[in-house]
Amino acid sequence: MSQEVTPNLNAAPDVVESDAVESDVVESDAVKSDALEPSMRPDIVQWLAEIKSLQQQVTIAHQERDEAYVSAASWRSLYETEAKQRRLDTHLSRKTLEHLKTELQELREPSGELGRDRASLQSEIGSLSSLEDLKERLVDALQECDRLARSLRAEQIAHADTRKSLTTALGDAIDQLNEERAVK
Repeated sequence: MSQEVTPNLNAAPDVVESDAVESDVVESDAVKSDALEPSMRPDIVQWLAEIKSLQQQVTIAHQERDEAYVSAASWRSLYETEAKQRRLDTHLSRKTLEHLKTELQELREPSGELGRDRASLQSEIGSLSSLEDLKERLVDALQECDRLARSLRAEQIAHADTRKSLTTALGDAIDQLNEERAVK
């Protein structure tokens, strides 16, 4: 009684038993092959070897797939972290830009103290009731003038220092560039 072993080609590729169960099936088939005719044994042995080879290939493919999933999850995590950081940086940059625009606008617009015209100043002086009030207002104005003059002078000194430092750095960079060109 001859029994032919044929693989089920219609079976889904994802339906694969564990290696232990498959090896038991292969071994039980090998035991059954002893009961078969001797001329059938080489074919069965070849089929069993082919099945074992395919099982190993499926196992390797599953391992590679699992490794690919782990790698994809790692890359996805890195991408999400980078995207989150970029969104945060963009948000902070926008807030900084808005703040700077507001500050620039405030600096461009004359304030109430500095932007008054001659008529409003004359009306304010006229509203002072006594000479003492006028003197007090004059002292305040002179102190403010002195403070602004000191601030302007400090700014001019800082500007001159910066210009000097930048000029020196530029000169050093040009000298270094010329030296590098001379070496080449």
